[in-house]
Formats: sequence, C-alpha cells, structure tokens
Amino acid sequence: MMTSLMFTAQILGYCFFGFLVVCFLYGFIVGEEGGVEPFKLSDDKAAPISDQDMYAIATGDEEYLAAHCTLNQNIIDPKVEIQNEKLEIQRLRNKYARMKVEQQIADLQNKPTKKKGVSATQTNPLITECINALVGLGEKKSNARAKVHKYFTDNPNTKTVDEFIIGVFK
Repeated sequence: MMTSLMFTAQILGYCFFGFLVVCFLYGFIVGEEGGVEPFKLSDDKAAPISDQDMYAIATGDEEYLAAHCTLNQNIIDPKVEIQNEKLEIQRLRNKYARMKVEQQIADLQNKPTKKKGVSATQTNPLITECINALVGLGEKKSNARAKVHKYFTDNPNTKTVDEFIIGVFK
C-alpha cells in the first residue's frame, strides 16, 4: 500500500514538474510579445476594496457586487486615456499627411507637360487643327506652329479652321 502511494505521489510530482517546464518553455519561445499576460498578484490600477465590498462578499449580496463590478469596469485610467488620444491624434496626422501626398501626386499626374518652346495655348484643339492644316498644305511643322501662334495672338476671336486659313493667306 505504501509503495503504491509513493508511486502515485511521484507520478503527480513528475506531472506537475513537467507542466511547469512546458509553461516555462512556452513562455520562453513566445516571448513578451506573444500575447500571454503574466499572472499578477497585485494590481496597482485596481480600485481599492472598501468595507462595503468586503461586507457584500461576506454576506453574498450579489446585487451589490454586480452593480459595483459594473461600475468599476467603466473606470478608465486617465493616463491610458491620454495615451490612446495621443495615438489617435498621431494616426489622424499620418492619414492627413498621406492624403496630402496623394493629392500632390494626383496633381502632378494630371498636370499637362509643357515642352520647351511650345505655348500653353496649343492644348486648344482648334490650334492643333490649324497647325495640322498648315502642315497638310506643305508647311514645316515648326513654321506652322509659329504662324498659328502669331495669327492667334493677333486674332484671338477666330472660331473655325476655315476662318484661320482665310486669315493666314490674306
């Protein structure tokens, strides 16, 4: 009888020791950032237990305890709240900066590129058609651009290619 009791105690001791080794190895492998919170015997942020709480625990007053526990869960540490607000502000600043950069990139992508010597008025389709018409009539493209630019500087009210052709060859 004594040997079986000793054998059972040894098995239980080995199992307990094995459990502790597994817990230690798991904590060592996972590390601090593994999501496992260490067990704390005292919590500095916990609300102190009052005499009324102790009386409610001793008498088993479940209504008081339920109401008290609910109230304590809603209490937020001001330091934690300030830290959360700082993180939220930083997140909003980052979002604003990212949106600003995205807007600048979009503006740069939509901005028409200007070549050296080309006027900004050439984006007008009428001017492009007039240049193409002069090139089709045998002018060099550079001469056609110069003539169109000079003509539209002097005659900005021209509405059609026909008016342009008639005005250029007068």
